[in-house]
Amino acid sequence: MMNILLVDNHDSFTFILKRYLEQLPHVERVDVFYPEHFSVRLLSRYHALVISPGPGAPHENKLQEIIHQSIHRIPVLGVCLGMQALVIHEGGTLFQLESPLHGLQTNIQVVDPYPFFENLPARLQVGLYHSWAASEDNMPPTLHVTSTYSLINPPIVQSIFHNKFPAGGVQFHPESHLTPLGLEILKNWFKRVVL
Repeated sequence: MMNILLVDNHDSFTFILKRYLEQLPHVERVDVFYPEHFSVRLLSRYHALVISPGPGAPHENKLQEIIHQSIHRIPVLGVCLGMQALVIHEGGTLFQLESPLHGLQTNIQVVDPYPFFENLPARLQVGLYHSWAASEDNMPPTLHVTSTYSLINPPIVQSIFHNKFPAGGVQFHPESHLTPLGLEILKNWFKRVVL
């Protein structure tokens, strides 16, 4: 049985995400810590790290330090703000959307099914809650894009995976009711990356 460390960026979605993670096969416990209480010593107790959505910017809340200390030790999954923090950590940049995509259900296009979308449709509905985004044009070479939202130009990156480490992220919210296959997406990540 496995334990997951969930970093809570002071966001109301965190405990919904926690309930989803607790439903993954082979997960015994999901413990929640605020970023300011994170210590590298915690990592020895866990099999994976999940960085929650949240307000603010991805260079705040010790997120860069947390990723730096974790990425070569255990699998890392960033959700929304967590994915943006991974992009920044790897040297990428973000741009601010003209209109925030808050509470929008839309279709995304899968570019690479590994590790989030295996045995799922190539287009699927997800819930978006963000005002900053990453584009393929500014994606660092250590990351590759696995899905996009193309109704905006340039297309918005919706998921990424690291080319060297077991680290990736999703810009959308898998724990939202606006993402009907969110639990399956998390199960795929867990099965392909953590187990």
